[in-house]
Amino acid sequence: MDKGFLYIIIAFVFWLIAEYVTVWHAKINAWVALMPMILVQYLAIVLIFWFFIFKRKISYPYIVALTLVIMLVFEFLWQTSITLGNIFVLTAIWLVLVFGPLLIVKKIQ
Repeated sequence: MDKGFLYIIIAFVFWLIAEYVTVWHAKINAWVALMPMILVQYLAIVLIFWFFIFKRKISYPYIVALTLVIMLVFEFLWQTSITLGNIFVLTAIWLVLVFGPLLIVKKIQ
């Protein structure tokens, strides 16, 4: 199986699990009601990183910088309150969501 396609699948599953645990666990009905739009957003995020990691082949430091920029854009769009402490937590979560699937794919193949 292609590494890029495997990354998309694993990263998408990571996003579903992480978002459910961190945001939607107490609002399951709202999550289900918004599901088509939410799935498109998660897939868009995964595809952005897939493009830069597998098609453009940018280095890890640039992926980290890209993660910070994309994180701030999406968190702003989602109207997340951005504080200094919140940025550290969000950055940790986003980096796991980007690099976790990447490390799994690299170990598998």
